[in-house]
Amino acid sequence: MAGIGKETPDPPGGKIVRKDNGEPTGVLVNQAMNMVKDLKGKDSGEVLREKMMLAIDNCLKVGLTCVHEAGVGPYEIGIFKNMADEGQLDIRINAMLGEQEKPVFDVDNLESFFRNNRIESYADDYLCVNRVKLFFDGALGSRGAAFFEDYNDDPGNNGLLRISPGYITEVTRAALAANMSVATHCIGIRGNSLCLDSYREALEDFPGYDHRLRIEHAQVVNKEDIERFAESGIIPAMQPTHCTSDKDMIEERIGEKRSEYAYAWRSFIDKGLPVPGGSDFPVEPTNPFTGIYAAISRKLPTEDGSAGWHKEQSMTIEEAIKSFTIWGAYAGFREDKLGSIEPGKLADFTIIDKDLLNIDPELIPSVKVKYTITGGRIVYSATE
Repeated sequence: MAGIGKETPDPPGGKIVRKDNGEPTGVLVNQAMNMVKDLKGKDSGEVLREKMMLAIDNCLKVGLTCVHEAGVGPYEIGIFKNMADEGQLDIRINAMLGEQEKPVFDVDNLESFFRNNRIESYADDYLCVNRVKLFFDGALGSRGAAFFEDYNDDPGNNGLLRISPGYITEVTRAALAANMSVATHCIGIRGNSLCLDSYREALEDFPGYDHRLRIEHAQVVNKEDIERFAESGIIPAMQPTHCTSDKDMIEERIGEKRSEYAYAWRSFIDKGLPVPGGSDFPVEPTNPFTGIYAAISRKLPTEDGSAGWHKEQSMTIEEAIKSFTIWGAYAGFREDKLGSIEPGKLADFTIIDKDLLNIDPELIPSVKVKYTITGGRIVYSATE
């Protein structure tokens, strides 16, 4: 239906995975996915709202009181606002404004577009839009993550860049001028390094600005680039379960040497950086306790007796809890209202059946949520 055949060239920033004879396998990587997206069509507002409600219910059941929605447009933001107006938004949404359909924002004036779509607080802090989301390289599993050298198991391929480093600089300057921040998806060493270059170039125009620029995932980095993260105050927003999902294939993909600073939480924390945790759901399970366990163990719950992959990079249990609470709030410019239970903050908290600080760590994945509370209201109860 899309007209993709043996002679169809790979689009810029994308790849059509092919059989040995050149015929497409049906797997499309990064920008190649856009070749079929138009055939699918868009969900109606009613269908999209139903999907959002199902997703929110899922989040509340596992104890989440706030999520960082990494890439929505004005259309989706409008649905969130309508849900809030009707009292149906029971979870706080810290949304990022993302490109729609194309790899770039198709607007004439970026700063004006960002400023017009920025939301400081809506419906008693249930919705805010204070960040722009970009996608730079691909994923490790599809060999789309960008490296300077080829993949060990795919000679001739060193990954893909969806946009140019110069475009990241342009967007970052416009976002900061509009009082917004930026979060950029970077997985591979080349993606992370070039994004750091772009961020640092943009920051030259905003000395002393509380930018809280983020690199989403920061999965595989050079040791020297960890220092550059710290020097510029760039936040590595990471997902501990990516480590436990990828650990059995990463060295096959890129070798032991390049894997040394993969999922390097301890190295970032020791440089004084917060490492906000997440799941990247639906890529990984929504449950934050799965992430907390991965952060301290660097292994799967089923791996009894394992010491954990590169255990030297693990977090303490206190750090892992901060990663999914106050560090996430800080990364979203909300640490004055969210992320800890203190006088003056919003009454968002979760009641669970075990004390994370005083149980065998192997029991953490089995923790059950009894109540989830946002704004002082019980929005999920295990007894109902």
